[in-house]
Amino acid sequence: MIQLTIDQGLKKSSPLLALGAVQATVSVTRNDSNLWKEIDTLARRLSRELTAESLYLRPGVRALRDAYRSIGKDPTRYRGSAEALVRRIIQGKGLYRVN
Repeated sequence: MIQLTIDQGLKKSSPLLALGAVQATVSVTRNDSNLWKEIDTLARRLSRELTAESLYLRPGVRALRDAYRSIGKDPTRYRGSAEALVRRIIQGKGLYRVN
């Protein structure tokens, strides 16, 4: 198992920030229609429930944005992947499909 640690300065300045990693064995396939149906269902629900303004109020998004600010980065220039993906959905751009 990989041991992850968070810099103490970052932990102190952003106590709500939680980081993690997932390690898994996967099979890369050309297309999994069941997976994309599930993703598309979730995307439709998010696009109905969220706006760009309400996205910033979600605890995970807010914590990462606060962490970026605490280290001097502009959170509108450096977005976390979760925020960037949901913003694409809200804007009607959909998600990238790879494999």
